[in-house]
Amino acid sequence: MILNKKFPFVFWSFIALTVFISGCSTTSTVNDNIAAVYNKNLKIVNPNYKIFHQNDKQSLLYLSIPSTHLLYQKKNTDSTYTAHITLHYEISNVLTPKVISDSNTVHIIDINPNFEDKILFTQIPLPLLQGNNYQLRLVLTDDNRSQSIEKDIFVNKSNRNTEEYYLIKNTSEEILFNPYIKANDTLFIYYADSTLSQLTVKHYKSDFPAAAPPFSDDNEIKNREMNFHPDSTFILEKQDEYFMLIPQKGIYHLQQNPKNKEGLNLYQFTDDYPEVTDIETMIQALRYITSKKEFESIIYSKTPRENFENFWLSLGGNKERAKQLIRAYYTRVEYANKLFGSYKEGWKTDRGMIYIVYGQPNVVYKSSEGESWIYGEEDNLLSINFVFYKVNNPLTDNDIRLRRSPTYKTSWYRMVDIWRQGRVY
Repeated sequence: MILNKKFPFVFWSFIALTVFISGCSTTSTVNDNIAAVYNKNLKIVNPNYKIFHQNDKQSLLYLSIPSTHLLYQKKNTDSTYTAHITLHYEISNVLTPKVISDSNTVHIIDINPNFEDKILFTQIPLPLLQGNNYQLRLVLTDDNRSQSIEKDIFVNKSNRNTEEYYLIKNTSEEILFNPYIKANDTLFIYYADSTLSQLTVKHYKSDFPAAAPPFSDDNEIKNREMNFHPDSTFILEKQDEYFMLIPQKGIYHLQQNPKNKEGLNLYQFTDDYPEVTDIETMIQALRYITSKKEFESIIYSKTPRENFENFWLSLGGNKERAKQLIRAYYTRVEYANKLFGSYKEGWKTDRGMIYIVYGQPNVVYKSSEGESWIYGEEDNLLSINFVFYKVNNPLTDNDIRLRRSPTYKTSWYRMVDIWRQGRVY
């Protein structure tokens, strides 16, 4: 057998440098090449964060940092292994982005003599006033490595409908930092206004198609875009201080005001998401490098796993090479999930499709309107440039789509052919 139930995906190797990441920036253009943030081999300290608007005058910034992202060192033979982290933040109103209204520096020290895998958790109060939008700049430094990561975060406190007015905890009272949830888990949802007695919940099925090739007709793709009509709607009544939800597969859009499009979005794709462990997902993700006939012969067969393995054997020529190709391909699928997940799995998105087939771009420019990816040297006529634009989608703030063009057809088939020759670009 070539395929184990789960492949151990090993991503990280250490590179000592400073990385700058732009989040939801208010700047219309960004001149820095941020391609490093799409490098799956880059070891950086990269925290999860959550902003919760506690009341009209104060918000809370929650941060969780995996200890595996940090370098623990001894200062001398008598000391123990310790990590040192410096967090600096600056706040500005989006209307006056150059005027810093508040800033602070926080030092975090963690002692870890046995190199235990754990999560470092901290919360920081922020003086954010209701009715405003802010830009929050975070600079987090692993002092032992002299390595920093910078995030620009758009904070929406303009109205009480945004997801930043919600806080979610699990049965262990742990805060959930990302919207990807497991089926049948019990979620406790807190809303900033304690007087709110019910939430409207819209449920959408999540069986959205994988991205079409980059040379497809753009108008046809737009016609296939999902409409925002829920498959069902129900009410959650408040219990004590929280609303309780036990989700099933699909998308949940929670609103305190159903007349407004904004709200809290939760996604249930598979319980292991963003990891890829089930054979059905692995077969579905083959769609980019198979013909329609090949794909259907695998997915609709009585022995899909066997046909899946035979497909990769035909590409690799032997079991060892087939395993290498499988690992390379599904490492990209999983990383696409982590980077580009939205109202559908990251591998199904336009950016996910390009990332899986073409690999990491050489140049990435990002702005509030979208992204530009370049494969090859900048300003070289032989390079390939993909332009993505941001779509206003009430079910996600990460719906970024490709401007398709027939000019991509030649390069697309060339890249697919490289995979089918058993090679990885």
